[in-house]
Amino acid sequence: MNSQSSEHRKDLIGSKSPEPIGDNMNKKSKRKGARVSFRTLAHIVVMLQKRLAHAKSMAEYIDVTDDVAYWRALALSRGEEIDRFINVIELQKKRIDTLENDLGTLVNLAQETQKMLANISPEKPSENPRQDEAV
Repeated sequence: MNSQSSEHRKDLIGSKSPEPIGDNMNKKSKRKGARVSFRTLAHIVVMLQKRLAHAKSMAEYIDVTDDVAYWRALALSRGEEIDRFINVIELQKKRIDTLENDLGTLVNLAQETQKMLANISPEKPSENPRQDEAV
């Protein structure tokens, strides 16, 4: 019975393999995308010509010598600011080094003080109470 049912299925499906879903849509979209109408192309050309004319007219209004002088002055002023910032950074580095050295000295002094205090024999508690504690 299995052989008959498999033959029956083959007859229903047919000998052709089914095309993938959406294959026709891909073919149509490729054909439409490849074509550009003459009207669209003319519109793009006119728009590009207008932009080119506008850019050329704007170039006439810009004085290049003033522009170069402006950027040169700006670069020089920035150079002076950079030098000032470099000096400030160097001063801050010197301050940090000084503070680190001072901190190291203080730590060493604290360690020496601890050693000295450890070497001093602790006071023996007296058997007689103090006068201020008795009150």
